[in-house]
Amino acid sequence: MNKPFLYLRIDDRLIHGQIVAGWIEPLEIKFVFLANDRIVEDTWEQEAYRLAVPNSINIFFYGIDEAVPKMKNLKIKDKAMIIVENLSDAYRILKNGLRPDESFIGGIHSSDERKPYLSYIYLNQKDLHYIKNIRMLGISLYGLQLPGSEKINIYNLVEKKL
Repeated sequence: MNKPFLYLRIDDRLIHGQIVAGWIEPLEIKFVFLANDRIVEDTWEQEAYRLAVPNSINIFFYGIDEAVPKMKNLKIKDKAMIIVENLSDAYRILKNGLRPDESFIGGIHSSDERKPYLSYIYLNQKDLHYIKNIRMLGISLYGLQLPGSEKINIYNLVEKKL
């Protein structure tokens, strides 16, 4: 049996091919938690995400504020990943007591008022505010597209903007 290990991934695409082929399968992640207040209410979208992961993966959908207590009740003994859509949701879930073994931004893509920091990370002033708050919680935060790719310390990357 694997040692329990929890990854927190911030990715505005949530679950997609890179998550399944690049993370879940190679790292033998057995539990995926998608924490999103919109998707928890949309059974059709939940079903689409269920179809995106192999049948051997346990996938759960929670609202941001209910995720931490519900995950604690499951008493996970394998590797798990919780995925949130943005830094605001990441901060909320961390503030609620989630303490992942590793936290990273896997993708925040270009949109209005966002500036590029890495090819897969675009941030605006609100994002920088949440990064500062996450740092104040004592959580390490990295930019990491795939296991084995270069791990970038987000705090060092945005230091002059915080």
